[in-house]
Amino acid sequence: MRVAFLFGLLTVLLAGPVRADGYSVLNAGIAARNSGETDEAIRLLSQAIAAPDLPPGLLAVAYLDRGESYLAKAQPDLALADLNATIAAQPDSFEAFVLRAAIYRSTKKYDLAIADITSAIAIRPDLPNAYFLRASAYESRKNFDAATADLAAIVAIDSSQWRAYFMRSNIYRFQKKYDLALADIDKAMDLNSKVADVYFARAQIYQDTGNNRDALSDLIAGIGYAPTSYYAHLQMGLLQWNAGSFDDAATAFTQAVALKPSYAYGVLWLAISKLKTGKPNDDFAANAAKLDAAKWPAPIMKVYLGTATPDQAVLAANQGGADALQGQKCEANFYIGEWQVLHQNAVAAKPMFEAAASSCPVGFIEQPAAAAELKRMS
Repeated sequence: MRVAFLFGLLTVLLAGPVRADGYSVLNAGIAARNSGETDEAIRLLSQAIAAPDLPPGLLAVAYLDRGESYLAKAQPDLALADLNATIAAQPDSFEAFVLRAAIYRSTKKYDLAIADITSAIAIRPDLPNAYFLRASAYESRKNFDAATADLAAIVAIDSSQWRAYFMRSNIYRFQKKYDLALADIDKAMDLNSKVADVYFARAQIYQDTGNNRDALSDLIAGIGYAPTSYYAHLQMGLLQWNAGSFDDAATAFTQAVALKPSYAYGVLWLAISKLKTGKPNDDFAANAAKLDAAKWPAPIMKVYLGTATPDQAVLAANQGGADALQGQKCEANFYIGEWQVLHQNAVAAKPMFEAAASSCPVGFIEQPAAAAELKRMS
């Protein structure tokens, strides 16, 4: 579609007089970009842009393709400059607005992203991709009603878009609208039953609503499609841990750590599960040594390693950017509370679990784990 569109555009624009040099260099640059020769594409497209007689329509094409090439090289600032130039030369460039919005969204400039996607939708209201991007930006802003409205627009355009149902189901889950979440994930599964993430998402809904049996069934089915999914094995371990099956949890967490040894939470949960069952935890220090000691949750890891105190970890949880604080406090409450339980200090643990159960952000795995521990303590 992309190649045919560009060459069709070139044919129309070439109805007027264009020097062969500028056109042939542009055409070669487009061909290089399409074949993945990014550096060569940038070189040729730069030559085309510098050509003195390239008309505005073709100049917009050159800037757009060079901008895409810069994006492929992970150079968003250069890409952004080219997309600005594209829009200046061709104000109705749907593709330029979408690409620029994606850059803005990746840098958390959500208002700019939404404005650009809105411009793109005004140009082409019949294409689902722009609605997906705007829904994602709205979701990041926690404007869930606007996000679900865009997802509804997608399925109105094309009811076979299973990703729209999948994404809307996740939003409904975060809003704790579990009936709506389950209905949408079921629809996504009807449309595409061979995607592991659909099973994992439905398992999470079942787990949130206390239906552990169906959650386990979906996790097993999803792992059948994605046996190397770290998050699936982590989710399996959490399900078993919350149910009190600590041996089974340790088995699942062992698989998760084998898949992603540099992911701290799998290492931490494996250690906790082994400590719960009284099994040797000799590999914890070796696993922890592979992690970044400068990043959260390193202060918690140090408590379990015996190189820091619980108070030091709680203090560290209260440091950092505003976006991270609520999550860090949630995690400190749970994991330090769990450390207290493992050290036979339930009196100190209980208020920490209560704080985690009541104040952890939606979707944080520590919230249901804290609730499970409170239930066991009662």
